[in-house]
Amino acid sequence: RDLIRDWSSDVCSSDLLTPAAFVVHWPASSSSLSSESVNAAANVPLPSPSGEVVRFVVPDGAEAGTELEMSQVMGSGFKFAESLEAVDSVLLFAAGSGISPIRSVIESGQLKGKKVQLFYGAQTPEKMAYQDKFAEWEKSGCTVTPVISQPGDSDWGGVTGYVQDAAKAAGVPESSLMLMCGMKGMAEGVKALASEAGVEIGRAHV
Repeated sequence: RDLIRDWSSDVCSSDLLTPAAFVVHWPASSSSLSSESVNAAANVPLPSPSGEVVRFVVPDGAEAGTELEMSQVMGSGFKFAESLEAVDSVLLFAAGSGISPIRSVIESGQLKGKKVQLFYGAQTPEKMAYQDKFAEWEKSGCTVTPVISQPGDSDWGGVTGYVQDAAKAAGVPESSLMLMCGMKGMAEGVKALASEAGVEIGRAHV
C-alpha cells in the first residue's frame, strides 16, 4: 500500500465523478507492478473533489500510463441498519458485477452474529469474480453458494440455474433481511421469492 499512498494528488480531478478517462500515475520509483502487488493495492480509498472518499480498484496487470474509464457511482447503497436488528438471517444475492457492493457488505463486519448466506450467480465459472475470496468469506461466517446459469461443456459440478431458485431450494426464513445487486430480472425474482416466503417488503433491499 506504500506504492499508492501518494496517488490522490495525481489521479483526482474535477472529472473524477463523471464518466471520464484518466491516466494512472504510479510513483516514479515503480514504473510497473507485479500482479501480486497490484492485487494488494485493490480497493484504494481516494478523496474526491467533493470531499467524499471514492474506492478505486486497480486492474490486475496494470502498468504506468494505463488508461482507465470510470463512471459515477450508481445507487444510494444499502440502508439496512434498522432492519438488521430485527432479523436472525441475512440473504445476499448477486449476479455478475453486482458482487462488488455485496462483497463490501460481507467484509464490513456489520453482519456479525447473523446467519449469512450468499447466492452468487454468473453465466460461466470463468466469469465468476472473487472466487479466491470464498474461503475467507466462509471463515467469517458467510455461507457461499455459487450458481452458474450456463455451465456448457465446463466441468462445473455445483449449483446451476438462477440465484433465486437456489435460495428457494435452500429455504428462506421468514425473519430474513435480503440484499441484492444485479440485473432487473434477478431482482424481480428475488423480490417475488421474498413475498412468497413472507419476508416483510421493507426487508428486501436493492
